[in-house]
Amino acid sequence: MASKLNYDCLRIIFEFFDYYNDQDTLFKCLLVNRLWCESAVPYLWKDPFSIVRLKRENSRKLLTTIISMFPFDESTEYKLKTYKYELTYLNYNQSFYNYLSFCRIFKFTEFHGFVDKCARAVPEVSDEGTVSSILLFSTYKIIFERCTEIRQVKLSSLPKKLVKIQKFNNFSNLCELDIYNSNVIRIFEKLVHVCKNIKKIKIVTNAFRNSQELVNLFKVQQNLKIVHFLNSLNKCEIISEELSTQIHSIEELILKNFVFKQINVLNTLSKLKRLELSFTTCSHQTIAIFQNASCPLLEVLKFHRDSPPLNVLADFIEKTEGHLQYFYMEPYSICLNSDTQVLLRSIAKSCPKIKSLSTIFNSTEDSSFLKCLLLSCNELDNFTLVDIENDYGEMVDQLLEEQLRINEKWNVRYEKYGNFNRFFIEKA
Repeated sequence: MASKLNYDCLRIIFEFFDYYNDQDTLFKCLLVNRLWCESAVPYLWKDPFSIVRLKRENSRKLLTTIISMFPFDESTEYKLKTYKYELTYLNYNQSFYNYLSFCRIFKFTEFHGFVDKCARAVPEVSDEGTVSSILLFSTYKIIFERCTEIRQVKLSSLPKKLVKIQKFNNFSNLCELDIYNSNVIRIFEKLVHVCKNIKKIKIVTNAFRNSQELVNLFKVQQNLKIVHFLNSLNKCEIISEELSTQIHSIEELILKNFVFKQINVLNTLSKLKRLELSFTTCSHQTIAIFQNASCPLLEVLKFHRDSPPLNVLADFIEKTEGHLQYFYMEPYSICLNSDTQVLLRSIAKSCPKIKSLSTIFNSTEDSSFLKCLLLSCNELDNFTLVDIENDYGEMVDQLLEEQLRINEKWNVRYEKYGNFNRFFIEKA
């Protein structure tokens, strides 16, 4: 039966195993026949260092495979032997493939975990820390010189010596770049000459710098669509005007405790389809940005934690020109005097395509506006309401059930949300 399956069928099967990271099953598939082996190898080697989540001896076997293809130099071997770390080589000529050519994903954390496990796999080692450092640098060199098809990179640190000697030419096919530490910014000036077609840039930091190298990296991108700036501290970092002008063609923007310097920045993002913001406190600068903003193609709008005043939000939603499909507002900073009706009215008027909604409401005053919203937004599949007024959850639950069953059958359930009640409503 196995021999009758064509490549397309095998691809679907292996994609399933790959999605659930079932490397044990994928490895067994290699042994079925030549076709299965050729089809399974790219999935096993797409993200090879994820093996650190499995057994320690698997990391040692992976290292053996890598150095059998591309051996360490004699000086590196000598250093390892002085710390009683013996390398094992296989006869690579017996293999069909250069496995590293299938590597598409490189994650710094997993790679370090892989190297540490390799160092600990030999009990006789006299100094695990030193051995780990030697393996790290030497294997880095192999990866950055031999993995020529890397598409996704996640970095939080790199040895300074490696950055100095490497040109990173194998990153020319890079599509996703995730930076988790501002110290890695020193490689940007090299990536500028290599990476021109990055689609997604994600920067997670607690020490952000609007460096010229970073600006230059954004400037040379020809196909940038997604940008994430995520600050792990509670204070907001400012994105310079020079940097923000380089993201005018993006379709997705996610900010966490970042704010733009100029208030008209969203007006320049005419292609923006997804906007997610997370603020401990929504500053006057951010409110001014929304008051002056227009994103006519916006489909997804999410506020995690604080958000602008509801009247500002309502005006902004009306400028999305009917494209908005998902709206989420976390009731982090709930004002009991919030004019919830102005927001519901704006959604009912301006969002005929909306499918998912999460917002606050007043159960004693917003009943008619809720009905109007349901009549206007007939593509709505589910919505979540946090009642800012009424503390009688079960009573409101029953009232909502009665109101919602007039036109269509909806399932309603509620839970306590701090001092308020949250209602989850979806079509039956």
